[in-house]
Amino acid sequence: MSNYFYKDLYKILEIEPTDDTAKIKSAFRKLARKYHPDLNGGNRVYEEKFKEISEACEILMDKDKKKLYDSFKGYSSLNRTINPDRQKAQRAYKTSQENTKTHASTDKTDKESGKSNFSDVLNDILEGLFQENKTHSKNNPTPKSKKTAKKSVDGSDITSEVEITYLEAISGTNRTVNILHTEICPNCGGKMFINGSNCPLCQGSGETSIHKKINVKIPKNIKQNAKIRISGEGNRGRNGGKNGDVYLIVKIKNDEKYSYDGLNVGFETIIYPHEAVFGTDLSVATPQGNVIMKIPANTTQGQKFRLSSHGLKDDKGKIGDAIVTVRIDLPENLTNEELGLYKKLADISKHRKKEEKV
Repeated sequence: MSNYFYKDLYKILEIEPTDDTAKIKSAFRKLARKYHPDLNGGNRVYEEKFKEISEACEILMDKDKKKLYDSFKGYSSLNRTINPDRQKAQRAYKTSQENTKTHASTDKTDKESGKSNFSDVLNDILEGLFQENKTHSKNNPTPKSKKTAKKSVDGSDITSEVEITYLEAISGTNRTVNILHTEICPNCGGKMFINGSNCPLCQGSGETSIHKKINVKIPKNIKQNAKIRISGEGNRGRNGGKNGDVYLIVKIKNDEKYSYDGLNVGFETIIYPHEAVFGTDLSVATPQGNVIMKIPANTTQGQKFRLSSHGLKDDKGKIGDAIVTVRIDLPENLTNEELGLYKKLADISKHRKKEEKV
C-alpha cells in the first residue's frame, strides 16, 4: 500500500471528513461503478484510479487507520481545516501509531473495536455491480436491492467433429469426445475480482477454459456431415444465462478394407495359384460375421462372388450382400521344393504366351 498520509483521501472519494461509514460506502460504490476497469473495457487509466479509490475506502473504513490519518493530516472532527503546526501533527501521528499498536495487541473482535472488514465490504459492493439482484420469497417480501443488476447472457455454442467408420454409421456406435469449454473460475467463483483487483487465475473474466470428456451415442444410419446436439455442454452462461450447446459434426472416414454401395459391402480376399486352379474353401469376415466361402476351381484374378444377406442391416431389418473380389498372390518364402515344382510347371505348361509378331 502506498504512503497514503500524503494523499487527500476525502477528496479522492469526493466526501467530507465528517461523513459517516454509510456515506463512505455510497461514495465508493458510485466511483467503483464509474472506474472499475471491467466496466470500462480494461482501461488502464481507470484501473489505476480504481486502485486509488479502493485504497482510500480501505483506510477510511478502518476506525484506527482513519483516526491515525486524521491526526496526521490535522483534520478536526467537525471541519476540514489544516493544522498549521506541522510538528504538532507529526507528534499526533507518532502518538496515534503507538495507540494503534496498543489496540492491535488487545483481543477484541472487529465489532467490538468498531473496525469494518473492508474485504467483505468491497466484495459486497462490487458483486452488486456485476451480478443480478436475488429475488426474495413471495412469503417474505422485502424492498428490492439497490445493487445494479447485470443482464443475463447465454453461453455460446461449441462446434466440433467426430470421425466414425461407414460400418459405425450404419450400425450406430458410442464415442467419447474431448471438448474445450468454459467453466466458472474456481479461484474467484465467477466474481472476476479479488479484493478489488482482477482475479490472477482468470484475469478478470470470471471463467476458465477446461477440457471435458463427454460420452456421445451416435445413432444408426447417420449421414455424412450430420449434426448431433448435446444440450447444455457448451460455454457457460453469465448472470443466470443458460449454458450453450455442443454440436458434433459427423465425418464418415474412408475404409481401406471395405467399400460400400447402399447396404452392399465390397472387399477383397487373397488366394494362391494352386487354390485358384483346384478351388478351396475360405473363411471370410463379413458385417454379419465370419462365413465359409467356396472358391471354385479355375478361379481367375479379379473374379467376384456374391454372399447373399451378408452385408449391412438397416433399422427395418433389410440386409444387403457381401461382394467378394478374388486376388491371386504368390505365397512368400517359397521352399526349394515349391520353387522346383513351379519350374517344372513352367517347363511343361502348354499355356505360355506366344511371341507377338512385329
